Amino acid sequence: MSTTISGDMATNYNNDDPYWAMNSTWNSNGLVNGQDFTQSVTMDNASSPNNDTTISWNWPNTPAAGNVYSMPGVFYGTYGGFTAPTQNITAEQVDNIKTLTLSANVTMSGQTDQYDTIYDMYLTSTPDGGTSAATHEIEVITHTPSYYQQYIATLPQQHFTDANGMQWTIAEAPGNPPIVLFVPSDFRDLTNTTIDFKALLQAAVSDGVISGKEYFDGLGFGNEPREGSGSMTIHSLSVNYDGDTHNASPPPVTGSSPVTSSPPVTSSTPVTSSTPVTSSTPVTGSTPVTSSTPVTSSTPVTSSTPVTSSTSVTSSTSVTDPTAAGNPPTAGDTHHASGTGDTHNASPPPVTSSPPVTSSTPVTDPTAAGNPPTAGDTHHASGTGDTHNASPPPVTSSPPVTDPTAVTNSPPATGTGQDPSSNTHHSIGNDIAALLQALQGDNSTAINSAVTTLGNDVHNAGAAEMSHMTTALNNHHFETLWHHC
Repeated sequence: MSTTISGDMATNYNNDDPYWAMNSTWNSNGLVNGQDFTQSVTMDNASSPNNDTTISWNWPNTPAAGNVYSMPGVFYGTYGGFTAPTQNITAEQVDNIKTLTLSANVTMSGQTDQYDTIYDMYLTSTPDGGTSAATHEIEVITHTPSYYQQYIATLPQQHFTDANGMQWTIAEAPGNPPIVLFVPSDFRDLTNTTIDFKALLQAAVSDGVISGKEYFDGLGFGNEPREGSGSMTIHSLSVNYDGDTHNASPPPVTGSSPVTSSPPVTSSTPVTSSTPVTSSTPVTGSTPVTSSTPVTSSTPVTSSTPVTSSTSVTSSTSVTDPTAAGNPPTAGDTHHASGTGDTHNASPPPVTSSPPVTSSTPVTDPTAAGNPPTAGDTHHASGTGDTHNASPPPVTSSPPVTDPTAVTNSPPATGTGQDPSSNTHHSIGNDIAALLQALQGDNSTAINSAVTTLGNDVHNAGAAEMSHMTTALNNHHFETLWHHC
């Protein structure tokens, strides 16, 4: 059953996690709600306002005094002096944040050049300091109307290219506190994407825009209508933050190519390699897995059930709308806020080590695995730090291992009943010598016996022994064997 809030500054809090909703009408300037304008936030489920929530408004067709009328949206953690949610996040200094990403999937409609879409927040000098301790207002702009683009062009700017190759503009706007704007340099819309907000903040530290000692404690995500009507549906919003411990889940894998094939395991005896899986490096290329050399998947093998699929790593960042337009709020706007530190939805970083494979169960398929307002505006919020709602990467199947031939490029298997000490190039050499002697004497019975013996010894030999034998042959030891006949 859906829930709608439509009153001025109405809120809906969720007791289960740090997400909440607010119908902010902070700059209505005497207009009467329900008579001069309408605005509402409708949640499909009031217990999860960050999923399937629609923001709608209808303001006069004249620009607001100070550029924007309001900022209705979904909020995370603490925001600009408003009541914090019961399940709050932990404030952290920017330099100490380990994970802070912002993920949203939205659909916009209406007069899209008359409103923006932003994450908005305040950084503070003390943990949960509120607007009185605010050092900066931060905005991450994901939809920039034309009037906002024009304003940003007048501001001092730095530039930063993120890990996905997208260039960002870091603009500094006057205000009390000062305003820092992060926006794609080409003003593209980011309607379904994950933003590494920690990386953006660190870039601002490197440029001297902020010090890194400021605290992040929450943010808001929503729209700032300048005039007219419009709406935005938030299909999903997730902040992955190491300061949010309530709903942690693994973060999306963003930089690896899918593993596309696994070669057949060729041993007729179950392979229980004595070499532990020790690499912590995720598979990053599409090169097929060709041997039983330690699997580099970030997913540890934890059970005796045969591994039957390979994990496909796909980018979690999907920019689906290249257009953009925007408008800055006026100075003095105190309704935007942004931050990071929520530990309720944060997901842990990728697993970096795997335990040794100890199961004696046959391995049947190797697994491998690799997302301005005017000066003084305080009504915007943005942030990422929740790591509890990230979903694992999609699993794609790999062909099952069907060939029963032995693995020939790994150390001798120690759990298959073979005795490596008997597999020496000396015994095989003797077999070859016996065969040559039988051939020289044209003794068919001796030839058949020598061939059988040689075949058995070659079959039982380990890779190391075969390698030694090959080296011996390559070094002309064959001549010595011949003379031994």
